[in-house]
Amino acid sequence: MREAIREIERTIEDVRDEVRKATGERHIAGRRIQFSRDKIEGLVEKINAGLAAGREDLAEAAVERQLDLEAQIPVLEKTQTDAADKTAELNGYVAALVGRRAEMEAELEAFRLARAQNANDLSAVNGHDASALHEKRADKAQEAFDRVMKNSTGVASVGRSDLETIAKLVELEGIERRNKVSERLADHRRQYAGLVDQVG
Repeated sequence: MREAIREIERTIEDVRDEVRKATGERHIAGRRIQFSRDKIEGLVEKINAGLAAGREDLAEAAVERQLDLEAQIPVLEKTQTDAADKTAELNGYVAALVGRRAEMEAELEAFRLARAQNANDLSAVNGHDASALHEKRADKAQEAFDRVMKNSTGVASVGRSDLETIAKLVELEGIERRNKVSERLADHRRQYAGLVDQVG
């Protein structure tokens, strides 16, 4: 029975390690989101500097970098949310396992008292039943932990794709990206022209 309790304690520590990892992932994602937002804002000055120097090629490169950073933010936000959800779920398992450990320790103490008071065959039978109960509960705790820790890929297999269709889709994505860059650059031109008019 004591070994079953120790197994529960090891499981608790393992889950807490996963909690720490998930918390770290959430914090890293948060820092990267803030970095991306700061970088996007800082690129505005570079775009304006490129336009002021008549170097639209440099301004366009800065706009492309802005779009790349903006595309990363939703992915990072999802990572942050998933990590927060995972942390909450794991903390729930920790609480459940801690509660089960307390129950097992109480039952173990009750078993010891019963064995001390009743040193007979019935006590031995009851002791055997209690041990089996503890082992069963420890197994259930381990199963719960395994469900938490299991890495589910769930990736469906993909068959062969039409290469011509893929090529067209890639081309369309390129056109869409160039259009976004042109629209963003046009916005910056208008904003820069307004600043020049105000200064003039």
